[in-house]
Amino acid sequence: MRIYSLLCLGLLSLFHPLSVSGCTTVSVKTTDGSTVVGRTMEFEFSPILNPAYALQTYPKGSLQFSRPSEKPKNDYAFAAIGVDIPLPGHHFVPYITATEGMNSEGLTISLQLLRAAEYEQAKGDGGGEDGDSRPTVYWVDLVAYLLGTCGSWEDVASRLENLKVIDPPVWNVLDARAHWIVTDASGSQHVFTWLKGKLVVWDNSEVGVTTNDPPLDWHLQNLANFVNVSPFKPSVPEWVQSDSPVGAVPFSGKKLPNGMNLLGLPGDFTPAGRFVRMYFLSKFAESEGTGGASRLGSVYEGIEAVQNILNSVGIPRGSLRVDHSKKTSQTAEETSLRLFVGEMKNGNASSDKRLRGSSPFVSSSDSGSSEEEEEDSQWGSLNIHDLYNRLEEGETQWTVLKLPKEGKLLFRTYQNTQWRMLDVKALTEAKEKKTLRLFDSKNSADPFEQLGVQALSLL
Repeated sequence: MRIYSLLCLGLLSLFHPLSVSGCTTVSVKTTDGSTVVGRTMEFEFSPILNPAYALQTYPKGSLQFSRPSEKPKNDYAFAAIGVDIPLPGHHFVPYITATEGMNSEGLTISLQLLRAAEYEQAKGDGGGEDGDSRPTVYWVDLVAYLLGTCGSWEDVASRLENLKVIDPPVWNVLDARAHWIVTDASGSQHVFTWLKGKLVVWDNSEVGVTTNDPPLDWHLQNLANFVNVSPFKPSVPEWVQSDSPVGAVPFSGKKLPNGMNLLGLPGDFTPAGRFVRMYFLSKFAESEGTGGASRLGSVYEGIEAVQNILNSVGIPRGSLRVDHSKKTSQTAEETSLRLFVGEMKNGNASSDKRLRGSSPFVSSSDSGSSEEEEEDSQWGSLNIHDLYNRLEEGETQWTVLKLPKEGKLLFRTYQNTQWRMLDVKALTEAKEKKTLRLFDSKNSADPFEQLGVQALSLL
């Protein structure tokens, strides 16, 4: 029962009904035929899930899915970012196994929050037709399942038509659902989800942007409210101007401040604001103008563009939070948090050992740790009051750049903004699953090393 309670706490920390939750996907195309896809993870701070975020690699045939009933293994090697929650005496992986990933064929999938989604009902709950023979899959397993069994969007579409996607058993108490963004090596991009129990698919290849609620079609129509936004500096016709003590007004030309062309572009962190901002900034960066020729001549220029565009939706810690000082009594979340931290401090935290050295990955078969490693565990320094006050505090935990054609996956974190890259195509030669925790221990004596700063010598 204790383990179940801790699992539920982890899930509640990720999908709390009042949480500042959101993610952003934006993509651009280059003249050399490449597509660069960027994605941010913008869930609220979680003292449990932040240390649990991990990049995991799965060689071909190394993962056996518990659903569908035939329990298939993965046909393709893939890498995925998800959560791996270490519990005392256990190496326990809950429902949420992957929220982002790419496989050896260049197929990439992002899971992003969409509370409006409604999946099909499990048998015995009044849903589904009698004799429905379709295999059933929990929606939280879809990223790993599709990456492991599909090589292209066509494969994904075919498989979705023959799947029954439902909520996991515990999910009826959580206010969380999702939609998925699929981009393959050809550059095609599609968004899918279930609305009122029915599969809905949008071709998003030209738009290239996805955020959160409402569903995608609402955001597409909302773009019409911002048609005045332009990449070009505005000018004022002379016949509109009037002489004044400060010169001809309204100002025009060089007297206009920079950025007037983007006046009205949303600057907030709402899903609607992020969608509009990402759409126009990506199109302005990508397109030369009339004729539709791309300004981005190579995949490298595409990376430069996307990483800078995504910077405008990065949420700095402390800018989105809930005032906990108005709460007069200890809540269930704080009680559960005390339970969890007590377990982590007193139990065996070997599964959370820090990963350092020339090779950032640890094999799944590498078990056991020294006393020093256990004392170095992040859990030992947790402060209940500080952690609880930061629940529901929004931030961008991590960001990825994906190159489907090249088979490359890049990532950075709030803690370390230095890009790190994985060659996913090379996983076809991998023999065992490996894990890299995204957030390192903060016990390093050198704060610059912790931040990924590279020291230069110009002597």
